[in-house]
Amino acid sequence: MKAQHEIKESRSIYMIYILLFALFLFKMFFYAYEINDYPDQEAQLSYVVYMEEHPLTMIPEFGKIKMTTAKEVRHEKDADKTGVTELKKETETCYLGHPPFYYQFLQMCDVVTIEQGHIDTDLIKIYHINIFITAFTMTILLCIGFWQLSKAHAHCAMHFMYVVICTSLPLYGYVGSGINNDNFCNLGMAVFLAGLLCYFEIGRCYRTYWLIAAGSLLCFFSKLTSGLIVFIVCAAMVLLEFWKNKNWKIICNPYFVSTLPCYLLIGSYFALLYAEYGTIQPTYAQFVSLEEFHSSPFYVEEALRTRLSFCEDSIHFFKGLLETWTGTYSKNYMVARTGILALPFIIVLCLFFCQAVYGLYCVRKNQNVTITILPFVFAVACIVTVLVQFASHRRSYLANGYLGGCQARYYMPCLPVVALGACDFIQRFCKDRIISVCVVFGGLFMIYADFFYYVFCYYRIPM
Repeated sequence: MKAQHEIKESRSIYMIYILLFALFLFKMFFYAYEINDYPDQEAQLSYVVYMEEHPLTMIPEFGKIKMTTAKEVRHEKDADKTGVTELKKETETCYLGHPPFYYQFLQMCDVVTIEQGHIDTDLIKIYHINIFITAFTMTILLCIGFWQLSKAHAHCAMHFMYVVICTSLPLYGYVGSGINNDNFCNLGMAVFLAGLLCYFEIGRCYRTYWLIAAGSLLCFFSKLTSGLIVFIVCAAMVLLEFWKNKNWKIICNPYFVSTLPCYLLIGSYFALLYAEYGTIQPTYAQFVSLEEFHSSPFYVEEALRTRLSFCEDSIHFFKGLLETWTGTYSKNYMVARTGILALPFIIVLCLFFCQAVYGLYCVRKNQNVTITILPFVFAVACIVTVLVQFASHRRSYLANGYLGGCQARYYMPCLPVVALGACDFIQRFCKDRIISVCVVFGGLFMIYADFFYYVFCYYRIPM
């Protein structure tokens, strides 16, 4: 009888993963075909065009990357759905200063053609490539969750909660279906996390260290925020292992030595970047003329600036992070989820930080470095990265009056750790049946708040 119950529960768990993954795929295709309007899409596409013109460039001349726009203006719902879109170059300089790896990858996929001065691009093909990258990333995340929760003999409701968190963060599928280097950040962090979990499970081996190295390479070569998170996590893990075992075997072994070329490649890129621009993250102000910068949206004239104290600016910044964690935004489609609609996404964050506090308790008790400590390490990495980002935002605001730069999508790569931390906390401390019912209800409400509420807003159904 018990075996029959376990078989039924296993089937239910498989169905949860399959159905929610299918819904996640459907959402991405809906966004690609119905919305096709993503954060920074024109700038991202401009970078791809530049890489088509300079395919062997390792350190781009950012000041020479010009913005491109569609040559003809179309209605939103009919734009870029079929066929090829012809682009024209503008005089404005592209404001992205990211590493070129993602854009080189798209260029190699033959999504842009330049013939006799005409620039043609197949946006649908680009969307499909990004959907594939994101779907592959999500497959890794779901495998990680299934593996970890099954080992812990987690209830079916915990599997449901994990999959819902991973597939229902509003920006994850939305950004994941469009032209955005965040998609490589997400993939890199998934591979990096798989390497960390291998380390906890089987210890030091080539597979562990190469997964960590490959994930680190992807993160650093996609966006510096994800690279900084990876760097802090790695540094924390090394220090924790040294503190526990009083030796450096975690890095003094042939497995780590075999991956050194990956880290040398990362170091070489940023050393060359520093030699060229005097910084490892070039900003728009550093690679355009003063006149062009002053005429851009990133500069506000003294007389027109919003005057904010440090406290007011802090509230503005962290409020922006929370709003973009629970909302969906682009040029034309800004869907906010406030009040009760935002509640499940906020609760997930709180549960993650509760598990991080428990991980800190485990560190203080000198327990072995295990997956329990992982949320604590990632929470520290995210907090440090947020503070670095806030310091950069504050400097930019004081110098230029620009109030942007507070976006939660920079931290989307950490979503699987947030999901694992939230599930682990509930599984560890909340075992009543009523909690399982609340988890299922909260998961269903999160699915609604993520996608069906968005569809409701998009079609503006009359009440």
